[in-house]
Formats: sequence, C-alpha cells, structure tokens
Amino acid sequence: MPFDPNEELFTDADPGYRNTRLESTVPPPSLSALSRSIRSVRGGTRAPNRGDHSNTSSSQRSMAPGLRQPPQPAPVRPEIDVKGSSCIVITNSYPPSFAEQHLCSPDWIRMMSDRDDARGRRGDARLGDVAMMQSIQACKQALAEVDSVATTEDKLNVYSCLKVISPFVDISALKLAHLDYPLGVVREYLQPGRELRFVDLCSGCGGFTEYILWRASKQLVECNGWYFADKSSKQPLDVDRMLPECHAAQNTTVFQADILDPANVDAFIQKVRGDIRASHAVDLVVAEGCAGSPSFDMDQERQQYAYLIAQAAVGLKLLRKKGTFVFKAFDTFTPLSAEILFILHTFFERTAIVRSLASPPSSAERFVVCNRLITEDTSRIVAHLMSALHRMHHNQLKLAHLVSWTRVSGDKKFMAPLYDANMKHAASQLQALNAILAHMKHPDMVINWAHSPQEVADVCFEKWGIPKRHAE
Repeated sequence: MPFDPNEELFTDADPGYRNTRLESTVPPPSLSALSRSIRSVRGGTRAPNRGDHSNTSSSQRSMAPGLRQPPQPAPVRPEIDVKGSSCIVITNSYPPSFAEQHLCSPDWIRMMSDRDDARGRRGDARLGDVAMMQSIQACKQALAEVDSVATTEDKLNVYSCLKVISPFVDISALKLAHLDYPLGVVREYLQPGRELRFVDLCSGCGGFTEYILWRASKQLVECNGWYFADKSSKQPLDVDRMLPECHAAQNTTVFQADILDPANVDAFIQKVRGDIRASHAVDLVVAEGCAGSPSFDMDQERQQYAYLIAQAAVGLKLLRKKGTFVFKAFDTFTPLSAEILFILHTFFERTAIVRSLASPPSSAERFVVCNRLITEDTSRIVAHLMSALHRMHHNQLKLAHLVSWTRVSGDKKFMAPLYDANMKHAASQLQALNAILAHMKHPDMVINWAHSPQEVADVCFEKWGIPKRHAE
C-alpha cells in the first residue's frame, strides 16, 4: 500500500493511545541489585561507559568533591597463645563406688598376653585415624637418621626461646609451669598456713621439683617433696643449680632406683608413708617417665606401658582425696594405653589431656592431668597394676590388656574426647614433621613469624609469672 504523506499519523495526542495501560511481565529495575560500579555517589545511577576501561585512580577522580576512600587499617597480628589450644577435658560420669567395686570385677579385669590378643598393642581406628598414624611413622622414619633435626626444629618452633631464657635447670620445669597457668595443678594446693606435700616421679634433673619448690616459696607456703630418680638419670636432682628460692626451708627426699621394678615401687611408697606418719597421703603426684626416649623413636608408645603402670600405682596409692595426678604420655593410639587412661579416669572427677607449649612440636608427648581424686580406697586396682608390673618385669607376661577393651571402647563419653585429643595432637605433630622435612629440602626457606620467638617467650613468661634468666 502506497504511503500517503497527507494522511494524519497516530500520535500520543490521540485519547485511545493515552488511555491504554502498558503492562509488562518484566519487573522494574532495583537499585540494590545494580552493581556498585554503576551507582552514583549521591545514591542515583549512571549508565555504564562501555568504552571506559579506566583504572582505579580514574574512578577515584570521578567521585564527588570532598569524598575520599577511607584509609585501609593495618593488619592485626594474632594474639600469642599462652594457654595452649589443644586441651581436651574428659568428665567422669561414673559413681565413686564404680572404680573399686565394678572395675575390679571379673567382668572388667583382663590380663592377656599377645598370644591371646595381639590387638592390645596395635593402633586401633576407634582411637585415631590409621592413615594419619602411618603418615607420622613415615615422617619419623625419614628423619630418624638425620643429625640436624633438632637444629631445624628449633628454627621452626616459635616457642624455642622458652628454654633459652628459662631460669630453671631443666625444660621439664617450664612444662609444669605452663600446665599450672591454665589448670592450676600446683597453685590449687598453695594455701597459706598449710603444708604442700608432693611426689616427683622421674622428671628430668628434678625439674618438676624445682618449679614446685620455687612456686611454693613465692607463695610463702611450706613444702615437702619426695623425688624418685630413675636409675638411668645421671643427674637426678641438681640442687646446686636450682634457683636460690628453692633452698629456703624446703625439704626434698631423693630416692634413686629402677622404677620398673615393683619391689622398688613398694619400697618408695613405704618410704613416703613412713615420712608422713600422721597422714598417709600427699596432695600432688607429678610424673615424667620414659623421659630419655628419643624424639623420633618408632616405638615410643609401647615403651611407655610399664612406666605408666608403675606411676599410676604410685599415684593412686599415695594421693589423698581430692589430690591431683599429672603424668607425661606419648601416643595413646593403642587399646592398652587407652585402658590405663580409662582406669585413672574412673578415679578422678575430670581428666585433661594437653600438649605443653614447652614440648617440641614434632614430639608426640602430651600431659594428662587427673584432677580431684574421688576416693582413697584404691587398694584393689593398685594390687592389679602391681601384679601386671611384676609379671612384665620378670618376663612372665607381655601385657596386652588391663581391663576389658570391649567395655572401654563402648564408653562413648570416654572414647569420643580421647579420639578428639589424639587427632588434635597427631595433626599438629604431622604438620611439624612435614615442616621439618620441607625445610631440610629447602634450607633457604624464609620463615615469616607474626611474632618473633623472643616476643613469644617474653609474653609467656610474663603471663606464667616466671622470671627470666639473669644475663651472664
């Protein structure tokens, strides 16, 4: 149809056009949905410039006068950990009568050899990830014959300066000092006008004894201790090198013998009880057995069994009600280790498993704090432990179990936190071992600390209330 230029066009002046509503299924645009890059400074919107490929400085120039980007805050350095983040607490849910009346019953008591049940001394998946255990063993094997491991580990350990500025004879004193800060294992019993009685089992150079004596002197508390020095100790208790405060009106008896011999354990118990006379109990027992085991020993856990059994017998026999037992352990991935912990767990209100910040990161060592003994009636279980120790010492039994593993592994309230503790410690240990391996392959690797080891040590000593070593 030809176009007629004289024909009137249909325009918006026509009433039919003006009265027709426009409807659309497309929603109107929302300002909140638009990109920040196309919003106006004053709250409106502007059309994006498709040809504008300007950098950040040009976009800043397009801002309204007087408006400036706020200065970026400086990065905040993380706080220094002075407590230790890997503390797991297991609360005792058994009644006070359970330990002696039920734990020692035939349904619970076990003492089988490897021929009867080899699983007792092998890693159990209910106690930790088997693949992680194997990875740790592989790293240990790779580092076992390397001479410079200790030097490399110190370079990678942010807490390495603790032992450099420590005023104590042995690093074990610092380990107890760290445990005492968040858990109060020593301070709980430092009460004015009351005597503190403690037993130290095999700590290096009497480090636990030195810390306890020093802390008691600072609190003006009278203190008496008994130190069991294992026969392998070359310097069982170096009194001359201890801090001067430890010498003031303090009494410590040294007993040196083989702690794995049950006859010596009995003799030590009788010695302590005879010295106390009026009361056959002490407030605190601290133990660091198997202290001389190399850091990368492939069989650390199995070497600790006899030490833990001997020390548990001493602790349960000498502690008073509401007393505390602290001991060092390595891995607890096997049923036998877990059974020793379970026996102790049933005698105390709560048990904490924690790695000391003064311990090497690549080590499996951790400390178990059994707090507040619920009963002094421990004779039956102590007799069971001493019987096991006697048979092990005379090669009559290669121990695999102490109590029923079926019953222990069925206690979820005990097993779940123990599994968590094992995994936490294993993960941090594996990370440290891998770091050592990587650094030995690339010795020029730069280490960027958020805080220097000196800063970390200064803050720890300030929080723990420990004096620094005087400059010589």
